[in-house]
Amino acid sequence: MKEYPPLLTRKQAMELTGLTSYHLDTLRKMEVVKIYAVQGDKKRVEHRFYKHDLLKHCKLDEQGNYKEYE
Repeated sequence: MKEYPPLLTRKQAMELTGLTSYHLDTLRKMEVVKIYAVQGDKKRVEHRFYKHDLLKHCKLDEQGNYKEYE
């Protein structure tokens, strides 16, 4: 399985969790998962998702398999 960094781009988060960009944006806007905002080109802000928080919310382990958290 591919190793992912602690902060995931939207594309990496989509690959790891199987969620669509719409669902990731919804989680971000509802402040369900932690994000890190970085300056992109010009005035655009890019968001990075915290891997551990996203996996815990989706109930997945590091390899993307279902896992029940306590």
